[in-house]
Amino acid sequence: MNANDKIAYTVPEAMAAIGIGRTFLYRLASEGKIDLRMVGGRTLVTAASLRRLVEAAPTAKRKSNGGRGRHDSKQAGITTTMPWPPIDLR
Repeated sequence: MNANDKIAYTVPEAMAAIGIGRTFLYRLASEGKIDLRMVGGRTLVTAASLRRLVEAAPTAKRKSNGGRGRHDSKQAGITTTMPWPPIDLR
């Protein structure tokens, strides 16, 4: 183990490390999926339990959308129209 490797994270650090919110983090703890420890009055999440959680998660599958961006208006059925003749908003 590297001297810089953390063995535990504060709740905000753990949230940021795996990109989840506080409520979901505590739900994972109540389900026994991550380990919490109290040290000096501070709640810590063990790094090992975060690693186990991420490693046990299924592999994400990418959806192909033809190279378009995440939100394609044509694919979503959204159309935009401009009024004609143009409206004078002065």
